[in-house]
Amino acid sequence: MDRIEVIAEEISRLVPKLIKGMRRGVASDFQLTPSQMTVLLEVFDRKASRVGELSNSMRVSAPTVSGLIDRLVRSGHLRRSHDKKDRRAVNVELTGKGRKTVENLIFEIKAKWHMILTHLTEEERENYLRILKRIDEVLNSNNA
Repeated sequence: MDRIEVIAEEISRLVPKLIKGMRRGVASDFQLTPSQMTVLLEVFDRKASRVGELSNSMRVSAPTVSGLIDRLVRSGHLRRSHDKKDRRAVNVELTGKGRKTVENLIFEIKAKWHMILTHLTEEERENYLRILKRIDEVLNSNNA
């Protein structure tokens, strides 16, 4: 196995653990599943979304997203509204409760990152940020 394969294998094991570690505690504080958190954060970023848009950006099926949205509507975090240009289309947007939850969620995630970053040197922090930005570029360039 060449070195890039070894690194890819290690990263493929580490990244899910890191994501779980970041979400552990944060999600339970808000009584949300990680998937529900993702939906709320996506809707927050987009202001209003259709199920298909959320499904594509999250890379999960539309029925899966619909189920998540149903639960978030019942909990008062999201509301559905008909698109003004296409009455057949349904948009999803945050309620006041949903917006407050996302703001608190972002604050908690930022605090957790702050705590983690204090364990790295300044150079490691800068390198980590640079590498994450580069990975984001690759993922968004349609080359990944």
